[in-house]
Amino acid sequence: MEKNGIFQRLQPQKDKEFLTKVTELEIELKRIKTYDLHIQRVLNLEKELLLQKSQDSQKRKESSFELPNVKLQSAEKRIAQLEAQVSRLSSLVNECLNKIQQLSNETSEIRKSEQSNKEKPSIIMQEIKVEKMYVDKYELINNIAQLGVKDLSGKLNIGTSYDKGIFPSEKDQTNEDPTSDQENQEGKS
Repeated sequence: MEKNGIFQRLQPQKDKEFLTKVTELEIELKRIKTYDLHIQRVLNLEKELLLQKSQDSQKRKESSFELPNVKLQSAEKRIAQLEAQVSRLSSLVNECLNKIQQLSNETSEIRKSEQSNKEKPSIIMQEIKVEKMYVDKYELINNIAQLGVKDLSGKLNIGTSYDKGIFPSEKDQTNEDPTSDQENQEGKS
C-alpha cells in the first residue's frame, strides 16, 4: 500500500510535466505550420513571377515595333506644345520691347521739355507793399444799352458810398424834408 500512496503522489507531478511538454510541443507545431505556409506562399509567388517574366519578355518582343511609334507620337505632341509656348513667349517679348520703346520715347520727350524749360528766362516774384495810391483819372464805361435794357430805375451802389440815404433812418429823414436839402445845397454853393 505504501507503494500505491507514493505512486499516487508522484503521478500528479508527472502528469503536470507531461501536460506542459505537450503544450510546448503544440506551440512548436503551430510555428512550424506557419513557417511551412509562408514557404508555400513564397514558392507560389516565385512561380507567378517566372510566368510573368516570360510573358513580359514575349510582349516586349511583340511590342518592340510598336514602342517607337508611341514614343514618336508623344514626342511630337510635346514638340507641338513647346512650339506653342515659344510662340506665346516671343509675342510677350515683342510686347515688352514695344512698351520699353514707348517708355524710352516718353522719357526722351520729358528730358527735352525739361531742357527747354531751363532755357526759358525765369520769373522772379517780389512782394511790394503799397501804402498810398493816387488815381489821376478814373473812367467808368457802362454799356447797358448793348445789353438790351430799355428802362432802368433804382439805385445801384458799388463799393463804398458816402451818399445820404444808405441807412433807412437817414432815408426816412430825407423823405420828410426834401426842401431843406435843396436849400442847404443852394446855400453852400
